[in-house]
Amino acid sequence: MAEYGEAAYRNERVLHNLYVEEDMEKKAIADVVGCSQRTVRKYVREFGLKRRHRDPDVLRELYVERGLTATRTAEELGVHRDTISTALDDFDIERHGPSEYRRKAHLSKPVPLQMFGGYEMWQHSTGLHTPAEKVFVHRLLAVAVYGFEAVVGHDVHHENECRFDNRPSNVVLKTRSEHTAEHNPRHFTDEEATAIRRRYETDDGVTQKALADSYGVSRSLIGKVIHGRGGYSEPTPS
Repeated sequence: MAEYGEAAYRNERVLHNLYVEEDMEKKAIADVVGCSQRTVRKYVREFGLKRRHRDPDVLRELYVERGLTATRTAEELGVHRDTISTALDDFDIERHGPSEYRRKAHLSKPVPLQMFGGYEMWQHSTGLHTPAEKVFVHRLLAVAVYGFEAVVGHDVHHENECRFDNRPSNVVLKTRSEHTAEHNPRHFTDEEATAIRRRYETDDGVTQKALADSYGVSRSLIGKVIHGRGGYSEPTPS
């Protein structure tokens, strides 16, 4: 007891060191500081001391935020896996299964995906319950080549029309109107749009698909023209 001084059981720092840091049992602490086990229990409660594996904040940090398994959490805290399982249940911390571990392992690293008609997209997430962030690879490349300020407000175009050819020499910046014209050489004037609507309304046998085939454009563009929505060219990914 001389090592800790008189009435060491009343010293919060001493009890914290023995009970929390050293993870000693209350009986062993009582022997060290020279008091009864009941007295140790009293001051542990009074000081609000919690062992790390009984601290819900610590458990959530390791098990939920860092995504460790119960076994790895137990190893981190120096206790048995069953002790962690009991603590998770006591604090109503939702368990995550093997499929979620695989998902976290998949999303914890950037993953190139073929999306949006062949354009490569990076997807990344920092945790199980964090929404994945997505961005087109060709836009990231353009930022690296031209700088962020130059890319803002511009579309990024593949010169050779190969959507996954993301070489620096193959990406150029264009305004939205320039990009639209590049991908949609066929545009409708106001007069043409009026003629299409009139034909659709007066010709009982004509369909949107037939009009699309006739003009060599998509059915969705014909639908936009007929219903007067937006411009008269098809959108392209930026």
